[in-house]
Parts: sequence; structure tokens; C-alpha cells
Amino acid sequence: MSRKDQQYPVAEPAGECARTQAGSGAYDKAVESRRSPRLPAFGQGLIRVPGLRLSLPCRIVDTSAAGARLEISAANAHHLPVRVVVMFVGDRAEVDAVIKWRTQRQCGVQFVSFFRKIESKTRAS
Repeated sequence: MSRKDQQYPVAEPAGECARTQAGSGAYDKAVESRRSPRLPAFGQGLIRVPGLRLSLPCRIVDTSAAGARLEISAANAHHLPVRVVVMFVGDRAEVDAVIKWRTQRQCGVQFVSFFRKIESKTRAS
């Protein structure tokens, strides 16, 4: 295992989409295995790395009760650690998440906490 793999373990798509095997041995048909359906979403978000002052802007492509699919404008999905915080900008909420799968510009996250309201940081006059 290389140092890069130890620092940024790559999450596998286990459980997200199972595939059935045809008689010829080729994988031919995707079988949806989610517990709750995905719904389209068009919100803006931020992916924050706990313990670092790093936030990446993202677009929330779709959501379900258990997770979300995020699109990252820069090709940085492979560089994210497994544990992140997803901030839903429009809803002013955040949730702890685990990256379950990733491509160059997208990743699928599973929510592992309850949503928290983001408190506005206004100064008293």
C-alpha cells in the first residue's frame, strides 16, 4: 500500500449499485439496491475536511434519506479523505458523511450523523 493510499483511502462503491451477472459472465444490468430513492437536487454545497481549513465548492446533484451525489467543479474528488462534512448552503445545514464511491468529478456520500443548523456568525454592534 502506497503512502497516498494510506493518507487518502479510496472508498469503493460497495452497496451502492449491485450488478447481476449474465450467463456469459459479463455484467449486464445494474440493480438498484438503495433503501430510499434518490431525488434530484440543484443546490450549492461545500465539502469540508474535518480538522483542516479546507472547503471545496460542490453541486448537490441528488439526495436520498441516507446520502447524496456531489459534483465537484475541480478534478479533486480523488484527493478527498473518506470522512468529510457536507454543507448545504441554501439550507444553512451540515452533516457528517463518508465517501462511498468517487470518480474524477463526482462522489457519493453516506450521511453518518444528523443534520446540524449552521449558525450565522454575526458580530454584535
